[in-house]
Amino acid sequence: MVRLHRGADNPSVRVITLWYRSPAIKLGTKRYRREVDVWAVECVLVDIALKQSLLKGDCELDQLFEITILFGTPTEKDGPSAKEQPYFSERFSNWVGEELAESLNPFCDAQSVDLVQLMLKYDPSLRLSMRHTLNRSFSDN
Repeated sequence: MVRLHRGADNPSVRVITLWYRSPAIKLGTKRYRREVDVWAVECVLVDIALKQSLLKGDCELDQLFEITILFGTPTEKDGPSAKEQPYFSERFSNWVGEELAESLNPFCDAQSVDLVQLMLKYDPSLRLSMRHTLNRSFSDN
């Protein structure tokens, strides 16, 4: 989990297990906050619901590829955050992304799918906060 340290301007990118690292960390951000924990927690909850990992890359690049296949290449509607990261390139392949609801439907109800879609956003500022998440419920069928 992200801890705020005084004087720690360049925290480690290895702060979160590979499968649960947010796209911003994979794209080279050096400054991150609690929003990376939101991504990680949601990935864990989805893995529990699916009884398997949703995103299981072998390395940083493969994990970023898994995210891009599932959610599509970041666009303007995803917020400026992803495209502003050091490792983002306009030469990335343009993936449309899969329908997340189709992947989760057999395992999660509509309310849970909605929660996942609110939390797993490229731009950390667009993700549902943990406070708002706790006010909602996550359940599986």
